[in-house]
Amino acid sequence: MSAPYKILIVEDDPAMQATLAQALQRDDYRLFLATSHEEGKRFFVTENPQVVLLDLNLPDRSGRELFDVLKSQSEEVVIIILTAFPDLRGAITLMKAGAFDYLVKPFDLTELKITIQKGLEINRLKNEVMRLKRKEPHTVGVEDFIGESPATHRLREDIVRIAETGNSTVLITGESGTGKELVANAIHAHSLRSRGPLVAINCSAIPENLVESELFGHEKGSFTGADATSKGVFELADGGTLFLDEVGELPPAVQPKLLRALEERRIKRVGGSREIPVDIRLVSATNRNLSAAVEQGHLREDLFYRLNVVPLAIPPLRERPEDVELLARHLSVELAAATGLRPLDFSADALEKLRAYPWPGNVREMRNLIERLIIHYGRREADKTVQSAELPEEIRDAGTVSSKGDGETAPVRSLAEVEREHIAAMMRIFEGNKSEVSRRLGISRNTLKDKLNRYGLSA
Repeated sequence: MSAPYKILIVEDDPAMQATLAQALQRDDYRLFLATSHEEGKRFFVTENPQVVLLDLNLPDRSGRELFDVLKSQSEEVVIIILTAFPDLRGAITLMKAGAFDYLVKPFDLTELKITIQKGLEINRLKNEVMRLKRKEPHTVGVEDFIGESPATHRLREDIVRIAETGNSTVLITGESGTGKELVANAIHAHSLRSRGPLVAINCSAIPENLVESELFGHEKGSFTGADATSKGVFELADGGTLFLDEVGELPPAVQPKLLRALEERRIKRVGGSREIPVDIRLVSATNRNLSAAVEQGHLREDLFYRLNVVPLAIPPLRERPEDVELLARHLSVELAAATGLRPLDFSADALEKLRAYPWPGNVREMRNLIERLIIHYGRREADKTVQSAELPEEIRDAGTVSSKGDGETAPVRSLAEVEREHIAAMMRIFEGNKSEVSRRLGISRNTLKDKLNRYGLSA
């Protein structure tokens, strides 16, 4: 459930304050009442309201001064000026400075409510645009996890159970291509926060010098290129779920700030001094061994424990071969519809090869394979049944046992051997371009570097 809107009323007339409080008392508003400049500023800093109703005549200092203070700390706050003294020139000046509207007492309370709703709706639309620019993920449910293996059944049950725990921080672990972002989507969709935003960010895809700004936002002029104040993903996810993919790639300098944000549920924008409360559920994901990262000094131990409150491990595709046929047929229909081509069928021997293959790239690798096959064979007028001979060589050879001259059999290749050969082939095809190879494999550049070092492969 999304958090209620906060409204700060800065009004020194007790009768007017009581009238406003009574008129705005409703389930989705939380009201904070201040009677002076200093009290209004204090509430604004601690509560971060979306709307401020500001009387210009305050007992300690001018309401105009408070207006300047509030706008300097938050450009997006909706400030509605209330005054008993109509001043057209002053109204124009304040509107140009960022006031949302200007009401002269006595005003109609219905008009005030409509003005508040308009201000909130405009801000909601602005935030929606910002979320779309960050490619907010499409929400999915447990029914989107195809498969009937015991591991897939357990995964669906775990997603629903974890979603219902409320605000607990979740750490999703699994190999590249297993669907960690889909799991995060499903946790959000089945939780009480499903009415709020779901905002995702890939920590490995952000330049190191911009990570803090992407997470916590920045104030205008805080660094070169910061031409306007911008919210980070913590603020954009307020009232909903924040998904940090590849959280193990966070640079060390940002880790203590993330830890503080998770412990206190407050953030500071880059270049800002005001603490902003945030109401989010954090779901993070990694394909790295974070315990090893802690031992190697790449990840703070206290941050690891804060992230790993509710762990959820996604099984790789090779551990659920019962799902391979269902997945292959489902992806064939889905991708055929997306490309306008015909879906494919698979012969029994082709399905046997698909089940025997270890799928180092997991479901993502299977999706890429099916897409290639559809593009190649799906233009035919008649339905096409893919034979094992038409599969890529590495899949045809998977699990093959060759006979030796003395009657013994050669051992089946290990997963590490298959992965090493596949990465080496990709590096040859793309002439050592690590960015392209990591993109094709669906892993980060750092993960690719680790694998190249582990397998003794040069760029």
